[in-house]
Amino acid sequence: MRVRLLTFGFAFALLFAVPSFVSSAGDFPGLRYPRTVGFDEKNNLLYVAESFQKDGNIYVFDAASAGSGSAKSDFPLVATIKTDRMTPFTIAVDDSTGYTYVSYILEREVWIFDGKAIRGGSVKPLERVTFSKEERNAISYITVIPASDGKRVFFVVHGTGQHIIVAQSSGRPLRTISLDRNPLSVAYLADRDALAVSYGVGFDAITLIPIQDGERKEILTPYPVGKIVYNKDQHRLFGADALGSHLMMIRPDIEQVTEYNLPFQTHFLDLDGTGNMYFANYFVSALGIVDAKGKITQSPLAIHPITMSVVGGHVALLGHNGFLEVVDAKHLGVPHVVADTGPRGATFGAQQLFYALAGDASGGRVFVANEDMDAVTAVSLADGVTRAIHPADSAAGTVLRHPSGSTFLDGKLFVSNFAGFVSVFDQKTEVHLATIPLEGSIDAIMAFNARVYAVSSSAGKMFEIDPATYTVSTEIPLAEFFQDTRRAGSIAFTQVLGDPHLVAVTDEISGRWVFVDPVAKKSVRWGVTPLPGLVRPPLVAQNAVWEFSSVEGSIRRTTWDADNTTHITNIPLPKNHYPLFASAKTETGELMVFVRDLEGIGKVLIIAPDGEVWENFPVGKNSDLRLNRIAGGFNRIETAAAVYNPFSDAIWSVSLERINIFDKKGALKNTVLFSDYLTNMLADKETLFVFGINKINAVSLKEGKLVKTWNLIDTVARNGVFNLQMVKRSNAQEGEGISLAPTYDVMSYYTYADDAWHTVTNADDVGAPKFVAARQVVSPDAFKIDKKTLGFMLLIGALVLVIFKISRSRKEQNLSITNGL
Repeated sequence: MRVRLLTFGFAFALLFAVPSFVSSAGDFPGLRYPRTVGFDEKNNLLYVAESFQKDGNIYVFDAASAGSGSAKSDFPLVATIKTDRMTPFTIAVDDSTGYTYVSYILEREVWIFDGKAIRGGSVKPLERVTFSKEERNAISYITVIPASDGKRVFFVVHGTGQHIIVAQSSGRPLRTISLDRNPLSVAYLADRDALAVSYGVGFDAITLIPIQDGERKEILTPYPVGKIVYNKDQHRLFGADALGSHLMMIRPDIEQVTEYNLPFQTHFLDLDGTGNMYFANYFVSALGIVDAKGKITQSPLAIHPITMSVVGGHVALLGHNGFLEVVDAKHLGVPHVVADTGPRGATFGAQQLFYALAGDASGGRVFVANEDMDAVTAVSLADGVTRAIHPADSAAGTVLRHPSGSTFLDGKLFVSNFAGFVSVFDQKTEVHLATIPLEGSIDAIMAFNARVYAVSSSAGKMFEIDPATYTVSTEIPLAEFFQDTRRAGSIAFTQVLGDPHLVAVTDEISGRWVFVDPVAKKSVRWGVTPLPGLVRPPLVAQNAVWEFSSVEGSIRRTTWDADNTTHITNIPLPKNHYPLFASAKTETGELMVFVRDLEGIGKVLIIAPDGEVWENFPVGKNSDLRLNRIAGGFNRIETAAAVYNPFSDAIWSVSLERINIFDKKGALKNTVLFSDYLTNMLADKETLFVFGINKINAVSLKEGKLVKTWNLIDTVARNGVFNLQMVKRSNAQEGEGISLAPTYDVMSYYTYADDAWHTVTNADDVGAPKFVAARQVVSPDAFKIDKKTLGFMLLIGALVLVIFKISRSRKEQNLSITNGL
C-alpha cells in the first residue's frame, strides 16, 4: 500500500467538515476512556485523549496548578478540543518546540498543536496531517518521533504502509523513506542524522537509513531485533532480542555487535542519562539493569510490569493491576514507591498500554491513563502521593460499563463489567433485566452447573450467582496467593471436566492458577511457583495444567492422582525454540503446541497424554506460522490460535489471512486463503467462527465449508470488534451462540435460534456494532483445495506480488508529496 501525505489546507476545509474547536475551558464533565496521555514540559500542559467519544475529545490541563481544579479534576482545564476522531493512539511531545503530536489509528491522521498558542487561548491545530487509505482492509498505524532539534519530526507508518515520512516540525513533508517490510521499532541517531529500523521476528538485522541522501546499511545481528534505543553520548545502539533473553549492543560506526545474556526475555527497553539500560518482562517481577560497563543486576518488584518509562533518575513501571512502582535508579536498595492508579483488566493489550504513561522529569511525577477506570492519575516519584482527573458521571453506566465477558443461561445473557457488576439481559428481546453489584473489578464470567460464576482479581474471589433471583448465593475465596492484588492480573477461567467438576482460574499475567470446587466452595489445587519467563497464560487441557517458559525452554505439566497427589513433569523443547500458542486437546488426548526457532522456522510439536513429544514437524520459514509483522508491536494478533475439529480429526489454526489445517501428526494438509486478515477463531457446536478485521466468518466444522459471512459496516464497529480479538472474547455456554464483549460499553451476541446478531449497549454509546447481509468471501468448497490447485494459486500469487513490487518501485521513483489539495 502506498501512503500519500496530504496536509490540512483551505481546499480540504471546503471538502470536509471542520471540527468545532473549543478554546474556553468551560465545565469539565469528567473522562470517558482516556487512552493516552502526553506532557508538554515546556508549557507545563497535560494532554489527555479520549477514545470512542462522539466529539473525539482532547482535554488540555494546566499541570502547573495541581490542586486548584474542579470537582472532576485536581488540575484546571485549559481547553477542550473536539476533533470528531475516536481512535487516538499516541501522543508525542517535542520539548524543544512545545509542539504536541496526536496520532489516530483508523483515521490515519496526526494532529499537531502548539502549546504556546493553547496557553494563549487558541486551540486550532497548527497542522493536520492525513495519510490516504488506499486499501479498505489495510492495517496501519502511525507513531511519531520528534528529532528534538526544533526542525524535524518523523512519522513512522507501520503495518501495510511501510513508510517513514520526514517532515518539518510543523508537519510540512520533506521526503518519504520507503521500506520493504513493516518497521517494528525506529530510533533517531542524532549524531549521525540517520534512522535505525528493526523488524522483529524473522529478520536478524537492523537497517541504518541516512536522513539525507546516502547509502543504506544493513547490520546483521545474531538474533531478531525487537525494541531499539540509542545512546547518543556513547554512540551505541541497543536492541532487544525479539524472541529470547539477549541484549545486543551495536556500534553503527564499525558495524560491531556485542551480545549480552539476560536473566529473562525483554519486553520493554529504555535508557537514562547515565548510560544505564533498563529492561522488564510482563511475567517477571523484576527490573533488569545493564550499566555502562555491561554489568547486569536485578531489582525485585512487587508487580508484574506491563510498561515502563524512565523519568529523570527514576524508573516508573506500571502493573496490569494498576499499581505503579517507582525505582530510584541511583539507590536500588531503597524501598520502592508504590501507588495505586486503579485496577485494569478489560483492555489488556499492548496497544492501549504502551502510551499510558507520560513523565514530567522537572516536576518529579508521572501521569498514568487508565482507560478501564476512566481516570488519569498523577503520581509523585518521591513519595507516591497522587492527584487525579476523575470519570464522567453516566446514568447509563449501570447497564454496561467496560464489559469484560459474557455467558448464556436459561434464555438470559449475563455480562460481567470491569466496573464491578454483572448486567443481565433477555436473550431474545435484548431488554435489560437486572444489575448485580459485586466487589472489586470483574474480570470474567461463565455459566456452569445451573449457576453463574464471576471472578474478581482485585477482590480475590469467585462469586456464585443465582440466575433466578439475581443475587450472590456464595462468595468463594481463591487460593491465598491470589489475595496479593499487586501481583494480580487479568483473569480468565474455564470449566474442567472431572469428578467432582472443578473450575480452573488462571491469571494471564502472573501465570498463577487455581482449581475451585464450586460444590465444596473452596480452592482445592493451585500452582505456587510460576515458571520464569512465561510467554502465555497457563493452559488447562487433558485435566492438567500446562505452563510455557521462554527462559527455561520447556513446558511444565502438572497432574494429580485421585488422592490429589501432585505430579510435575518438565518437557524440554528443542534447543532455542519458543512456544507461541497451543490448541485444546484432541479426542485421544494429544496436545498441539506451536513453536518457532531463532531463524523464524515454525514447528508443530505434538505432545502425547503421558508428556512425550512424539512428533516434530517443520512448517516453513516466515510463512505459515509467522508472527504477525503486519501490525508489529501494536496489537499482537494471535497468529496460531488453534482448535480441534472432531469431525475431520484435524487441527485448524489461523495465521494472517489463512487457515492452516494439520493432521494429528503435525503434517500440514491444507491451507485456505481469505480476503481479510484473520485475528482469531472460536469453535461452538458444529460451527467455527473466524474473526477478521472487517468480517466475521462462520465455517461448518462438519462439512468443511464457509456457510456465512457478516460484514461490519462502520468505522467504530470495525475497531470495536478488532479490539475485542486482541483483548477479550467469550464463547456461549450450552451451545446457544457466541458473544462479543468489546470494552467500549457495547456487547454483541449471535444466537442459533433466530440466526441473528443482537446488540446491547448504553443509551449514550456510539460504538454499537452493526452487521450487513452475509456475503461469501471464498468458495463453499474452498476447504477442500487439493495440493496441486493450492500450489498453482501460490505460484500465481507470487507472480502478481513480483509485478506489483516492480510497479510500485517505479511509481516511488517519481513520488511527489503534495501540500494541500
